[in-house]
Amino acid sequence: MLAGAGSGKTRVITYRIAWLIAQGVPASGICGLTFTNRAAGEMRGRVASLHGGEPDGLWLLTFHALGLRLLRDASGGADAPRIGFAVFDRGDSMGVWRACQKDLRIDSREFRPRALFENCSRGINRLEDPQAWDEAGRPSEQRLAGRIYAAYRKAMRRRNAVDFDDLLAWPLRLLSAGTIGADPRRFQHFLVDEYQDTNRLQYRLVRALLGDSSSIMVVGDEDQSIYRWRGADIANVLDFEQDFPGSVTVRLEQNYRSTQPILAAANSLVGHNRERLGKQLWTDNEGTDLPILTHCGTERSEAVWVAKQIGRQLLAGTKGNEISILYRTNAQSRPFEEELAGRSIPFRVVGGPTFFRRSEVKDLLAYLRLLRVDDDVALERATARPPRGIGPATVAKIAAGGTSAVGVLRAAAEEDDPAAFLIAAGAPPRAAAGAVTLAVLLREISSRLNRISLGDALEAILRDSGYRAWLNTQQDGSDRLANLDELIASAHEFGGEASAADKLDDYLDRAALVADADTASGSRNGVHLTTIHAAKGLEFDVVFVSGLEEGLFPHASALDDGQLEEERRLAYVAMTRARKRLFLSAARTRRIRGRERIQLASRFLREIDPRHLVVEEEPGAVTAAASEPRRGGATMSRRPRRGAARRSAPRKVAQPVDPNARGTGSPAPPSALRAGNAVFHPMFGAGRIVDTQGSGDRLKVVVAFARAGTKHLIAKFAKLQLLQS
Repeated sequence: MLAGAGSGKTRVITYRIAWLIAQGVPASGICGLTFTNRAAGEMRGRVASLHGGEPDGLWLLTFHALGLRLLRDASGGADAPRIGFAVFDRGDSMGVWRACQKDLRIDSREFRPRALFENCSRGINRLEDPQAWDEAGRPSEQRLAGRIYAAYRKAMRRRNAVDFDDLLAWPLRLLSAGTIGADPRRFQHFLVDEYQDTNRLQYRLVRALLGDSSSIMVVGDEDQSIYRWRGADIANVLDFEQDFPGSVTVRLEQNYRSTQPILAAANSLVGHNRERLGKQLWTDNEGTDLPILTHCGTERSEAVWVAKQIGRQLLAGTKGNEISILYRTNAQSRPFEEELAGRSIPFRVVGGPTFFRRSEVKDLLAYLRLLRVDDDVALERATARPPRGIGPATVAKIAAGGTSAVGVLRAAAEEDDPAAFLIAAGAPPRAAAGAVTLAVLLREISSRLNRISLGDALEAILRDSGYRAWLNTQQDGSDRLANLDELIASAHEFGGEASAADKLDDYLDRAALVADADTASGSRNGVHLTTIHAAKGLEFDVVFVSGLEEGLFPHASALDDGQLEEERRLAYVAMTRARKRLFLSAARTRRIRGRERIQLASRFLREIDPRHLVVEEEPGAVTAAASEPRRGGATMSRRPRRGAARRSAPRKVAQPVDPNARGTGSPAPPSALRAGNAVFHPMFGAGRIVDTQGSGDRLKVVVAFARAGTKHLIAKFAKLQLLQS
């Protein structure tokens, strides 16, 4: 069943199970598989509702629960877990792995344990044996992972324990050896939900369980395969007819969620993928509003525009929990959180803490607080990450003399022998070195606050404290560093070029107030902020898909890995979360790692058929109209959207320039650039400045290029040349 977005995948499986039972198939002969306990519980509830009670003997469960049941029934084997084995979760498993890595004297700072463990896990789900990796020709890091894995397997056997990968791999091994106790092929009917998310191990396990007379029905959507990084193999869907000769493919193409304009735009985008079996979603929900695409100046103006649109939707009667802002990475949530909090619009961050409550953000802000106040709570955070050998007990001992521990550190930094001073104050000798390092860091940063900006101060803390280097050793370090880069960007935005000394107190107050607002508004009635991956399976009346820029969405890592099609599928998933209204947005400039960068619009925006979009070059000004789509993607004329004429006020048109004209060869200084100047850009060619904003190093120019269209550029970096007269 090729089931498109919003076409009722879960309904299909539950109704088929109920129908099979009504036809006389015993419930114990049916096995339904899905990925989460929540989904399995929902499906069981629906079947019970249709059947008049939960059928006895029905197996409707997750892949891992299936594996556990099979493993409990196993009769054993040379290396198989013994009766009464324990199941270790990821945390327990990582504890065993770290001990094995330590015993092998493989440096955990250079070779992160979690990264090596996950590398082996992905290999197992690809049907590889990591123990065979320790051989010539393999990359050195993979060979090390294989060596640790061999020791890890022995350690797990000594403990008579299995991990989550074992719950799938061991049943497959035992099925192949014929040592499963109960008859595993008793099932007459297999049904698999979200088949596009299965990996090769899960595929092989299902194949091994099929008897000669078993039937199998899978439900999935190749256009929503977005978990390759977790091991999902889209080939399981694409090759289904080849893997199961004689099978029938049924396409569920009627969407019960979105309006036709939304589906037409999403269809035109995902149609650019080659790895697909093909379908064209349609709906009876014709709708009248086409998706709106808006190009904003910066990520801040993008957040302002989104917040204004949300305000209008709320005034029109849309509930807050029926509105969602979607983004590619967690770090993008910060400007939206700040803008919504500033407008007293309730919201909640789904799938994680709000930006200013993320642990790494609070850690770095703790260092800032230590520059201003004697805050021993902030000191405990700063001494914990990166670890300095200083715990809460040491902080309490230092503060026992009647002053704060922070005050003692400040005094120690001024002494000739700060370590001796701290030991005399009550610090254990083993903790003195870490305390001295922190004390000296705080003194050095404090002495520079009048000469550096707030953003530069945060950058210095992140680097000199060792926090950046420490995060680089953590499994999720890259994501957390992205959040800290976004924090630095917010500090640059807030403080500008002013000194950190002038802006520090106001910034800390602002961060605290936003965090408090986040907590107060974190109700289920608030606007949802979430990554697109976390939004899969959800739907909302109004959806904003933000940050549609090259390198951000599609993400730069996907371009390097050649996974552009999965990024396109991710965009398709984002668009099809919307029931009634869809808004797309991009910023022309964005602060990345504290530096303002010019952003190119995402290629995905060019791939959407322009007939299916209303495009706004600037918030509130429509510069491209569209036609209303109907079923099947065809179009027909449509009446102007309410208010469109008012927003389409006439604009001044710049006099065109010769597209073949060349520049003088030398970049013009920003002070020489004026509206009306004819200019040449090394990439975009000849054009004319139609508007300017700001001055000096902050001057931005809007240039209408003869061939490249309108671009917003920062004059300092644009290298614009005046055209030769």
